[in-house]
Amino acid sequence: MAIKIIINILVTALLLYITIIFLPDSLNINEKVSKWVFMIMIFTLFTISKEKWWIKLISMFLGLAVFMLFIILFVP
Repeated sequence: MAIKIIINILVTALLLYITIIFLPDSLNINEKVSKWVFMIMIFTLFTISKEKWWIKLISMFLGLAVFMLFIILFVP
């Protein structure tokens, strides 16, 4: 169960980083489009996963924290 939480956290953080930082800056994709890409991918990820709702909620919040750490470390 802990490994699934860690995988969900990392996937959420990487999706946030790709859709919020990478896509609009490097590929010149509109921010609204990248927001919808993130929402669709997270929705499909969490509907496919068989964890309980509280595990998904914890994964989202911790994924947001890891994303903030990515911003501090990798964005100049």
